Amino acid sequence: MNTPGTAREHPQEWQPGEVVKDARTGRVGVVMDRLGSLYQVRPLNGGREWDVHPRHMVTAIQSDALSSRLAELNHRSSNSLGRTW
Repeated sequence: MNTPGTAREHPQEWQPGEVVKDARTGRVGVVMDRLGSLYQVRPLNGGREWDVHPRHMVTAIQSDALSSRLAELNHRSSNSLGRTW
């Protein structure tokens, strides 16, 4: 129940294209759409969307986005087979 002068539980409406962090998982992505009470968020480098409740969403800061991109690059390079350097 909200009383005057208190913060609402979910004051932020997220817009498509905003970069957010899923506080549950630490994943960073781009808001794609809202379906009912959940937002659909896609990884920065593309891929499968996942659903996030707005109470678990926070604005991603630049270091979040950079860490996410670096993790994806590391994952891709470690999964490459047959490479000889």
